Amino acid sequence: VILVSLGFGVGGAIGGFVFSYFFAIILTAYFIMKYFRIKKEKFKGSDIYKYSFPVLIILVTLTGIYTLDLLLVKHFFDPVDAGFYAALSLLGKVIFFGTLSIGMVMFSKVAENYAANKEHRTLLYKSLLLVTGFGGGITVFYFLFPRFTISLLFGSEFFAMSSLLGLFGTFMTIFSLVYILAFYNASIHKTNFVYILILFNIVEIILITLFHDTLLQVVLMLLGLVILLFISLLFYTFLTHEKPIHNYSGI
Repeated sequence: VILVSLGFGVGGAIGGFVFSYFFAIILTAYFIMKYFRIKKEKFKGSDIYKYSFPVLIILVTLTGIYTLDLLLVKHFFDPVDAGFYAALSLLGKVIFFGTLSIGMVMFSKVAENYAANKEHRTLLYKSLLLVTGFGGGITVFYFLFPRFTISLLFGSEFFAMSSLLGLFGTFMTIFSLVYILAFYNASIHKTNFVYILILFNIVEIILITLFHDTLLQVVLMLLGLVILLFISLLFYTFLTHEKPIHNYSGI
């Protein structure tokens, strides 16, 4: 937002997203990996690396879902529309980054309970509820007052994207719920859903490459994809079994 406000336009927005891409990965990876605290008991170091690699891919593919669209829009659309979309995407990220800490706190608590063989699913429910409340509230505001919201950060010249703001807020709210499910599964050593994330990244690229007549079409495709992803992770979360606990702490 700062870069756009200073007049860097779409390039500034892209630069901001590149920074946020790596910032989100580094911050989340640091927060997760600090739970690899060595206990006094012996353990196999290979187990940690087998867990670390899929977690890294999970972080990259999750970040790709809300980053690839911007890069593709910049490629396929004219600079004006790409600028509108960059601003739209920035406002949508308010929801995601506003709820990111919920996932981090949940991860640590679930990991501790899982390691101690304590109940942990209630933490998932509470986290989903918090994200839904926060994201849903902002999304409703976006639907009701899109022009006011846009004018606060970008000015009246960006009003052309006002009709898309509520839809994009819905997309980011559901994606934030996907993030919670991903963190929950990772905290209890269920990481095979990484293949689902990779698939959805590929599908996103293909769909936007083939169908990009309007920005509305892009946003609706993203919304449809993230709904399917959320449903897929719900099935994965509740229909697959937890992995056994190993002798390293925090997991």
